[in-house]
Amino acid sequence: MGVQPCDAHATAELGKRRSHVASFWNAHYSSFSRRSK
Repeated sequence: MGVQPCDAHATAELGKRRSHVASFWNAHYSSFSRRSK
């Protein structure tokens, strides 16, 4: 059994969302650390 197209699509969507959240928090944290200095 190979990976189903829907599973691959769901995995891609999850990875995209996770990277988006990570970049969002990274920008938020960097601006916060700049402000606290």
